[in-house]
Amino acid sequence: MYRELKLRVSRVDRRTMTETELENLLAQLGIVPGATIFLHSSMDEITRRVRGMTAPRLIQLLQDTLGPNGTLLIPTFPFVGKQYFYVQKNPKFDVRRTPSKVGLLTEVFRRLPSVVRSLHPTHPVAAWGRHAVELTSTHHLGSTFGETSPFYKIQNFGGRVIGLGTRIESYTILHVADDLHRKRRSQVFAEQHSTLLIDGDSQIHYQLFPLRPDASRNLARVEKQLLRRGVLTYISAAGLKCATAGAADFIRSSMQLAEEGIFL
Repeated sequence: MYRELKLRVSRVDRRTMTETELENLLAQLGIVPGATIFLHSSMDEITRRVRGMTAPRLIQLLQDTLGPNGTLLIPTFPFVGKQYFYVQKNPKFDVRRTPSKVGLLTEVFRRLPSVVRSLHPTHPVAAWGRHAVELTSTHHLGSTFGETSPFYKIQNFGGRVIGLGTRIESYTILHVADDLHRKRRSQVFAEQHSTLLIDGDSQIHYQLFPLRPDASRNLARVEKQLLRRGVLTYISAAGLKCATAGAADFIRSSMQLAEEGIFL
């Protein structure tokens, strides 16, 4: 038994990278001066590969890289699990006070004074930089993933969706096709639900259609198609698995896959 345990330990991937090597990886993914980036991340994976890296330091590195003309968007969803069950128990959302539950980096980012957050009860997006306000200010004027949402609008700014330490399984932009494709929409969204959005002294009654808890997709099949079409690219460095995709191409291809019946 001791020999078996020793063998397992020896197979643990202990590869690491320096901060300079991380900066080079960011550039390969498309995080360059002036870019508009929607970032999904796993701090556990990042700190495993870049020793000493912290959430505040990573945010500063991203901002320094993007520069004054760049924009950084990060999900700050207040739940994990199923959206449908969350809205049943949480009839209110306070954009200033409700914490993000999708990772340490997302909550640290949300609290920065230079960051704005979209008004949405389940899928609020925090943003910093040149296009931050324009991308987030209309989220509550339409559906969760529709044409007024940051997930859709980022394509209008030449944006990229990037996974740092994560891949397509974290890509919320997948739901844009769910929302916009008529047939797909009827398959995956449940009945309308009312919530209250709170922004300081302002209160807004918002109607949303949560995703059905039993709706699913063959993610491996979708992933294979997007990789084959060159829409999605995977990059790994020192064992850190990452993904990058142009938002416009991703949405367009997702709509095509939905039309072909491959998306569900």
